[in-house]
Amino acid sequence: MKYFKKVLALVLTLAFVISLVPGVYGEENDTTTDHVHDYIAQVIKEASHTENGLLRYTCLCNDFYEEETEALGHNYVADVAKEASCTENGVIIYSCSCGKSYEEKIEAQGHNYVIIEHTEPTQEVDGITVYACSVCSNEYTETKEHEDKYVAKMYICAKRGVSPLGHMWVYIENISNQPIEVGVYTVPIGQGVSIGAFGLTRADGIGIYYNVEAYTANKYGLKNVVCMQENLTKSDLEKVSQKVRNNNFWDPIILNCMGIAFSIWNSGASTKLISLVFPVFGRLQMLMHPHIDEINMYYPTESQVYKQKGIGQDARLENVSENTLSHGF
Repeated sequence: MKYFKKVLALVLTLAFVISLVPGVYGEENDTTTDHVHDYIAQVIKEASHTENGLLRYTCLCNDFYEEETEALGHNYVADVAKEASCTENGVIIYSCSCGKSYEEKIEAQGHNYVIIEHTEPTQEVDGITVYACSVCSNEYTETKEHEDKYVAKMYICAKRGVSPLGHMWVYIENISNQPIEVGVYTVPIGQGVSIGAFGLTRADGIGIYYNVEAYTANKYGLKNVVCMQENLTKSDLEKVSQKVRNNNFWDPIILNCMGIAFSIWNSGASTKLISLVFPVFGRLQMLMHPHIDEINMYYPTESQVYKQKGIGQDARLENVSENTLSHGF
């Protein structure tokens, strides 16, 4: 019995000693607190301009982890492919070394105008202002009319005829940039109209005629003429035009060709003339003023020759017959 007790005590003591030895009875050594990872980085995928890269970190114990690297992004270099002008947009091209590129518009700057010439308007000539761009030299011109600009030239003319009485008439030339109204006749740009009163010498009867003198003078010739000339403003022309519409008469003493011509002239001209019954006396009076010895009148067609019918608001035009244009004056 004592022997058994000694053996049991020995076994228990041995078991206790063995239990103190690491790894016995299935237990393993715990070395985690003693090992320090030493990771080495390896590039798995290089980062590009548009895609992320990948790094792997591996330890000698084969433990590892992975980490993304950010995409590099494009590095664009600007190049001016086309300079912007005053009127056209320019272009900048941005290029990356990877071949990627894009374009950007350069807005046109517009003209930078400065005045290079300026004249004030007169009654004869429009004023002008010339603008030029300081960048590209593009130019444009603005015109300005005088508030009392001349729109027409008015002539009063006297011609010695076959008889000593002769003939007198008014000629109005359009010098404006638009048609003008004379009586009930529209004068196109660059043309003119003669206004004269006739008695029994014209086949269509007594009264005011348009363009008889201009037509027959160009067709048959014109000699022994004396003319005075003045410029008309728009308001002057309106007075003359009204006088023409209201003077569709003729008589041998007062409202003959001289009386009608002087009446029309005096309504718009600054130099006034006195009607002296017969045209020959009117001619002598005109010679006392500055005058010219010839006149070039626009050559109208037969369809542009008229006789005025009615007066004032009722005034109208009618074409003349061939016989009215069959001879000069």
